[in-house]
Amino acid sequence: MTRLAQTLGLTGIQSEIVANVRRFVDKQIIPYAQELEHGDVYPQEIVD
Repeated sequence: MTRLAQTLGLTGIQSEIVANVRRFVDKQIIPYAQELEHGDVYPQEIVD
């Protein structure tokens, strides 16, 4: 488990935010990260 996922003492809302961010990263960032990084590309829609 990542350190973020092991954060202790979060409220229910904070845990939900962490889970939503993790889902976003897993779906929208990780599959494309290597390609974007090699191309030195940072799409504005991801940054926003």
